[in-house]
Amino acid sequence: MAKSRLRELREREGLTATDLARLSDVSTRTIKRLEKLDDPAREQVTEVTKYKVINGLNDARLSKQRSEFGFPVVFPEDVSGDNGR
Repeated sequence: MAKSRLRELREREGLTATDLARLSDVSTRTIKRLEKLDDPAREQVTEVTKYKVINGLNDARLSKQRSEFGFPVVFPEDVSGDNGR
């Protein structure tokens, strides 16, 4: 199975799913759900929650003085027209 972009970025930042969940104020289960591209429950995760996860990743990056990720970088499979902010 292919890795999701979220998992690739999380691992690149040296974060566990639990670390990212804490930074994002979501459950570890939500992170795991978002990382499984073939999980039907993934579709139930709201855009608000996805932005929380992006903010968590960005908090980790900014603490290392790196530039922020945007929605299309983290969730390219979800970008359609108006989500590419």
